[in-house]
This record gives sequence, structure tokens and C-alpha cells, in this order.
Amino acid sequence: MTVLAQNEKLTATFQAVCDHLTHADPNDFDSQIPPTFVSCDAEQNTVVCSFEVKKSFGNPHGNMHGGLIAAMIDSAQGSTIASICGLDTHIVTVSLQVSYLKPIFVGQKLFVRVRVQQAGGHIAYCSAEAWQQEGEIAATTAAVYHIIRGAKQR
Repeated sequence: MTVLAQNEKLTATFQAVCDHLTHADPNDFDSQIPPTFVSCDAEQNTVVCSFEVKKSFGNPHGNMHGGLIAAMIDSAQGSTIASICGLDTHIVTVSLQVSYLKPIFVGQKLFVRVRVQQAGGHIAYCSAEAWQQEGEIAATTAAVYHIIRGAKQR
């Protein structure tokens, strides 16, 4: 398969995952923070997506709550792994280490670049970096996920 075809396939699959999250039960947490596809590089196993940082996600100082930063990055990583492994998988977080480097402000988009280092068998390893201004990394993660294959979507 050509690089272009690989990128087109990854783009389509990631968009399908995003569409599923967007149209999920409105009471599901993931439907509150759906990622938006920005770009991908199938050769590098990377996807860039963005999130809207709503005012309700912040503290009184206008900074985004750290738990929601982690949740958005976790959602981006899980969506990327599902895109690489197939839509018939459920992705469950095993561990997520977040390093907060700069504040993330409400009212601005948050961009996340996910890189899947390995996704085979039942385990996936990935990392991510998040930013609002290009070149100013605000948070990084290292994570491990459990892959459940043959799972049915709700």
C-alpha cells in the first residue's frame, strides 16, 4: 500500500472514530470532548487532532483543569490506537503519565499529536504532546493501553 493510501485509510478510520464519539450517547463523557482530526502520518503512526477548550473546562484564572487535559489527551490516544488497530477494538487505559509544562487556556483550541510506538497483541504504547501555540508544548504523556479485539460498538 502506498504512503498516500495509508494516510487516506488512517484519516478515514480516525474520522469514523471521531464520528462515533460525536454521535454517542450524550451522557457518555467522551461525547463531551470529541477530537477533531487535523492531520496524520501513517508511516510514523502519528495523528494530530484538536479539541475545543470550553470556558466550563477552566478554573477561576482561565486555565484548563488538569484532569480535563489528561482526559482529552487520553481520548486522542485511544482514538488513534483504535484507528490503527481497527474499529472492532475497544481501547482501555492501563497507565497514563502526564507532565504539565505550561498552562492551557480556555477559549483556545488544544492540539494533540499522538505517536503510537507499538500496538500489537493486547497492548499498545504511545506518547503525546499537547499545545495551543505552535512550538510551545504545554503537556506531554506516556501511556499504555489494553486492546480488546473483536469488540462491538455500542
